[in-house]
Amino acid sequence: MNKLIFIFSLTIFLENYLYSEDIKEEFVKKGWEYGLKQIKTAKVSYEIKSSNIKGVRKCLWQYKDRKERLDVEFLDENGEIEKKVCYIGKEMKTIIFSYENNNSIKGVSILPGYAYFSTYLTPSTALFDIPSFIFPIEELIKKSYIAEITSSYAKLEYTLFAGKDKISWEIFLSLKHFLPEKIIVRCSANMSTYIIDYIEMDKILFPKKIRQIIKWEDGKLLDSTITYQYIEVNKEISDEIFMPEFPKGTMVSDMTTGITYEIK
Repeated sequence: MNKLIFIFSLTIFLENYLYSEDIKEEFVKKGWEYGLKQIKTAKVSYEIKSSNIKGVRKCLWQYKDRKERLDVEFLDENGEIEKKVCYIGKEMKTIIFSYENNNSIKGVSILPGYAYFSTYLTPSTALFDIPSFIFPIEELIKKSYIAEITSSYAKLEYTLFAGKDKISWEIFLSLKHFLPEKIIVRCSANMSTYIIDYIEMDKILFPKKIRQIIKWEDGKLLDSTITYQYIEVNKEISDEIFMPEFPKGTMVSDMTTGITYEIK
């Protein structure tokens, strides 16, 4: 009932003030926050096929309470099966476990942010891990501003300056469900566009398909689409699967500190 009241109130507000200068950013942003909060847990499996990688990469992405896990299986350069298990939590670090064919750990890498997750176009690309944004999604919601609003979408923008370079984001939120339907990220090297289709799962909207288009300065173009094959939303998931274990003897390369060490 509360959900229906919220959506009804927000819809009435937008219908009455859509073309008014008095429209408040917080109403659109609250809709965005509300859409994200409806997703408590998620489990998604899919495959990645691309001309620039060998074979098929099988992926399993799981989410709970702002913690994520991504399992990837693929063939290495020698044709052997290799596995990676990646974790990310609220501390904004990605921990990557690499496994050999016999399931022994080759090593562990720790990377800042969650760019590694974006390369696999997980559903969180449209939800909590907006591409190239290295801060929590709440920060983007807070700092972005409405640059344009129509009868179907609100475009929010934000620009981050890093030395002489800058990165800009354009987030097109649907005024039907207040989740991103298109994301454009611009930097000095390229422009990336993400187009998202959603599916309704038990009255919860969730990404079903993401198309990624990357245009580089030299004219090269990458156009790929991921369709999620199996989706579960708000089903029970154990907390334990989001807790990486570091066996003794594991070599860890921490890119956030530049230090490599062995687990004793």
